[in-house]
Amino acid sequence: MIEGLRFPEVVDNSMRKELAKCQKIAHWKFEKGLNGPHSVDLHAGGAFAAGLEAARLAFYRDGVSHEDAVRLGVEKVLEFYGDFQCPEKSNKSAARMAGALTFYFGEHRMGEDEYQPVKFPDGTLGIEVNGTFALPIAHPHTGLGLIYSYRFDMLAEDCDGNYWVVDEKTSSKLGDAWAFQWDLDSQMTGYCFGAKALLREKGLDPDKLKGAIINGVSILKYDYGHMRCPTMRMDWEIDRWYHEMLRDFTDWKYAYLDQNHRQVLDHACALYNAPCAYARLCKSREPHKIESGYVVRFWNPLTRE
Repeated sequence: MIEGLRFPEVVDNSMRKELAKCQKIAHWKFEKGLNGPHSVDLHAGGAFAAGLEAARLAFYRDGVSHEDAVRLGVEKVLEFYGDFQCPEKSNKSAARMAGALTFYFGEHRMGEDEYQPVKFPDGTLGIEVNGTFALPIAHPHTGLGLIYSYRFDMLAEDCDGNYWVVDEKTSSKLGDAWAFQWDLDSQMTGYCFGAKALLREKGLDPDKLKGAIINGVSILKYDYGHMRCPTMRMDWEIDRWYHEMLRDFTDWKYAYLDQNHRQVLDHACALYNAPCAYARLCKSREPHKIESGYVVRFWNPLTRE
């Protein structure tokens, strides 16, 4: 072990996303566990996802009416949100997130939408799908293979019998730029990799998986908006993602062992004119002296905490 550091045994796209920006971010955030205050976007998104799951299970599994299922979903949103204090400038308060769930199911009524959750041969439903798969990368200390974890909102079937990953995203703004990002998004490609493995495991045809459907819900101050973005994934794109992902995590492992992480020292330091959360550490010659300004919290992909 390297004193004061951890290398994760379970990895996910959140980690890879930070690695793609700058290896040094991964060092501060995942090896040392340095974090700022809990993000309203993550918390509100988690509350919304919990509400989606509760409503869909009530409707599709338990046979509850659409209206009652939505009500149960709203209750779950509020329960998950709890006493978290929403920043004054954010629209993602508990009440607004609960309203967003009601709005969403008004646009995409359960039982009537063109994408319905898959019912697997064993009777389970493709709702809040999560899974793991082993990577051919040995952990630097245990020697065991790293585990890749994924979780998405729904695995759906369309009227032609094709399968789709379905994931909901809350946002402050929707539009062409928001929609375009999903065509090359690594998270969705990883979801497709996991979905194909799950379909194969359940005895269904993985070749019928066509891609992902991203349902966006914008949380405005007094209103809501929505946008549906289908994005295809060919097998060669999924294969490319897999090999790129292996390279990124392998590179990180050796950077960790050498404690010689690549630093971009460019756009990643101030994306969208917002300074990186670790910029002041990278600017300091003795960053260990100012690490106390962060909360130590290690990300666990399995529990999403």
